[in-house]
Amino acid sequence: MGQAVYRGNVTAGGVSGVHYITADLADVSVQSIPGSVYASSYSGINGTFFSGSTLVGIAAKQGGVQVRDSGASNNYGLYSRSTLVSYNYGGSTCGVALLNAIKDFHYGLSSINWAIGGIGLYLSDTFSGTEAQQRQAYIDKCVAVEHAQSVNSFENSAKINRTAIGFNYSTKKVTMLYLKSGSAWDCRKVLKALGCDNGILLDSGTSSQMKANTTKVNTKTNSVYSMVAVQPSSWA
Repeated sequence: MGQAVYRGNVTAGGVSGVHYITADLADVSVQSIPGSVYASSYSGINGTFFSGSTLVGIAAKQGGVQVRDSGASNNYGLYSRSTLVSYNYGGSTCGVALLNAIKDFHYGLSSINWAIGGIGLYLSDTFSGTEAQQRQAYIDKCVAVEHAQSVNSFENSAKINRTAIGFNYSTKKVTMLYLKSGSAWDCRKVLKALGCDNGILLDSGTSSQMKANTTKVNTKTNSVYSMVAVQPSSWA
C-alpha cells in the first residue's frame, strides 16, 4: 500500500473547480455499495451508470466477476463502451478496452483485477480545428462508437458535476477526478494535464461524489451502487 494524494479546488488544463485523487494502482478496487460514496467505508469516487438500483455499466472485481447484478456488461450488452480495466499481463497495468461485456476482454477474465465502464475520453486521439471543432469531433466520435447520446448532458456539453478516471502508464498511478462544473471535454483536458495516458468519463451529474480520507467534495446522499475505491496506507 502506498500514499494517496488529494488536491481540491485547483485549476488544471485551464479548467477550474478540479478535485482529484492520485493513488497507486495496487490500492484501487471496484466495489458494490448500497448507498452513497460518503456512507461507505471507502474513499474514492462513484462508479458506472445505473437505472434504479441496477447497474447499466461494467463494474467488476478480480477475475471479471460483477460486483452487482448487471455489472458484467455495458448497457445490458447493447453497446460497446470504453471500460477501464486493471489487469495482469507481464505485470500489473491498466488500459481502456471497448467492450460490450467483460467476458470479451482480450486478455481473458483471469487476468482482470477490476474494471469499470463509462464513456471514452480518447486521450491519445488528436482532433483538429478550433477548440470548439475539436470538442464537437470528440462528441461525434463518442456518439458514433459508444452511443453516448443516451448519457445525460453529454451531447450538449452541459456544465454539470462530472466524475472521471485515468491512468499513467509510467508511474502506474490512477487519477480519480471530480469536476465541480464542466463537460466531458473538460474532463479530457484535465486528465491530460494531470499526465494520464488513458481515461474514461464515469456517471456524472447527481451521481458525482468523491471522498478523500475525511474530505467530502459535496453533500450528496443519493445511492450510486458502485464505486472506484482507494485504500492507501496514508494521505498527503
